[in-house]
Amino acid sequence: MLGKYMKHEFKETGKLMIPLNLVILVFTLLGMVMLGSRLLSTPAMALIGIASLTLYILTLFAIFIVVYVYFTVRFYKTMYQSQGYLTHTLPLSTGSIVNTKVFVSLFWVTVTVVFTTLSIIALVYTAMGQEWGKMAVDSDISFLKELLFSFLLPCFSLTILGCLEQLLMIYASLAIGQLFRQYRVLASIGTFFVFYIALQILGTLTMFFTQFFSMDRLFHISENISGDSFIPFYRQLFSVSTIEVIVFCIVFYILCYWLTDKKLNLE
Repeated sequence: MLGKYMKHEFKETGKLMIPLNLVILVFTLLGMVMLGSRLLSTPAMALIGIASLTLYILTLFAIFIVVYVYFTVRFYKTMYQSQGYLTHTLPLSTGSIVNTKVFVSLFWVTVTVVFTTLSIIALVYTAMGQEWGKMAVDSDISFLKELLFSFLLPCFSLTILGCLEQLLMIYASLAIGQLFRQYRVLASIGTFFVFYIALQILGTLTMFFTQFFSMDRLFHISENISGDSFIPFYRQLFSVSTIEVIVFCIVFYILCYWLTDKKLNLE
C-alpha cells in the first residue's frame, strides 16, 4: 500500500512539477541560443539581453515560490482539511504518510535545484566560451579538486538540507496551526514566522560562539585570500551549519509527526 500511495503522490505532484522544470529547460535553451549566436553584440540587443536576464532571474524566483506554496497547500489540504479524512483512513501509519509527503516534496525540490544549477552552469559556460577552458587550464588542478570537494559539493549538499529544513519547518507550522479551531491558516503562518526568527537568532548565536565571524578571523582571511585560508574556513563553516540544520530538521520532523499522530484535529 505504501508503494501505491507514493506512486500516487508522485503522479499528482508531477502534474505541476514537470511543467515547471520544463520551463527552466526552455529558458536555458533560449538563453544558450542567444549567447551562442552572439546576438547580443550590438547595444540595442544588449538591452534585450539585460531584460532577458532579469526575466530569467525573476522566473527562477517565481518557480521556487510556486513550488513551496504548492507543497504547503497540498500538505495542508490532504492532511488537515476535508481530504485528510481520506488520507488518514488509508491502511498506513502516520509515520509512513508523513515520510511519503516529505520524501516526494524533497525529491521535486531537489530536482528543481538541480535543473536550476545546471541551467546557470550552461548559460555561464555558453557566455564565456573558450575563456572557460583557458581558466581551467591556467588554474591549479589540485586547487580545483579541493574547491569541488571541499566547497562546491558541500555547498550543494547544504542547500538540499536547507530545502528539507524549510519543508519540515512549514509542515511543523501547519501541524501546530491545525490545533486551533479558528484561524488555522493564520496560526500556521504566525508559527512559521516564529520558527524563522528563532532559526535566525540561533544561527547567529551559533556563528558567534564558534567564533567564525570574529574580527581576527575575518581580517586574517581577507588579507590572505588563497586556497590555504579560504577552503579550510568554509569547510569548518559547512560542518557547523550542517550539524545545525540536521538538528532543526529532526526537531521539526518530530513536531510534525507527533502532533499529526497524537493531536490530529481535522476540519
